[in-house]
Amino acid sequence: MKVFHFDCYPIEKKYQKKNSHVYIQENLQSFLSSNKSFEADIITGFVYSKFNKQTLNSINNLKLIITRSIGGDNIDRNFCDSKGIEYTNIEYSNHTIAHHTMALILFHARKINTFFTKVQKGIFADHMVDCFDLKGKKLGIIGYGKIGKKVAEIAKALDLEILVCDRKLESCEMRDKMKFCDLEGVLRNSDIISLHCDANPSSIGMINNETIKVMKDGVILINTARGSIINEKDLLKNINKFAFVGVDVLENENDFKKGHPFLKHPNILITPHIAYKSELTTKERWSKTYECIEDFISQQKP
Repeated sequence: MKVFHFDCYPIEKKYQKKNSHVYIQENLQSFLSSNKSFEADIITGFVYSKFNKQTLNSINNLKLIITRSIGGDNIDRNFCDSKGIEYTNIEYSNHTIAHHTMALILFHARKINTFFTKVQKGIFADHMVDCFDLKGKKLGIIGYGKIGKKVAEIAKALDLEILVCDRKLESCEMRDKMKFCDLEGVLRNSDIISLHCDANPSSIGMINNETIKVMKDGVILINTARGSIINEKDLLKNINKFAFVGVDVLENENDFKKGHPFLKHPNILITPHIAYKSELTTKERWSKTYECIEDFISQQKP
């Protein structure tokens, strides 16, 4: 079978060792801009490749799409179903994303950037700057899947009180020293809000003018899930509501430039979609991708 991998970066080269596979650094749509069509049985890619009607109509004989990411919102599932194309995502790096979430929270709480800048200027002690104590503060987790659960586990060790909202769980109950609430309850009562839901019709644009109004003044917002969950224009309109916003994902990451409006605000920190990154998780991602391909091929044999 012909297998093409897109979004293949040099840092991952040691895991790209299948001689019969084709590895391409570009994303799928960029590749198609110079190659009108091609034939492949299986294609894989990261979040920057868009597997939609426009791109998939240019691939002949396609049978399987694998997005090498936890979320699968870059796949047009309805179109794939209509064409009989199978698709899947890869589960990995739950712990690294949870660690990155807490790193963003602690970056603000411990005023890391402020003190780093002071020290660089030769100022070792500054008694005019204080830190943000996490003990006893309320952390609202929206989306209680594997990553949300790992964040809660770490947060308990930091003495944070935990509120959870998940559409699959009953609200208004206590469980494992956590309170399960509806969305409004989490937004209204949390000192820190961390997003861990996937991008779907009910979550896209969830953080908007109306939901921001419900939040506490001086709230902290963290997003290591999907950029589309936050309406970025509404966030900017209400930016003074937030003490700190830490995001690892954006609405249009492919179009990110130096003039991005988030960069104008000192209370917004952007990291470039790296929450999942580590040598261990890169190895795990490729290993699971190959396993998925081999399982699919074995099922095709008569």
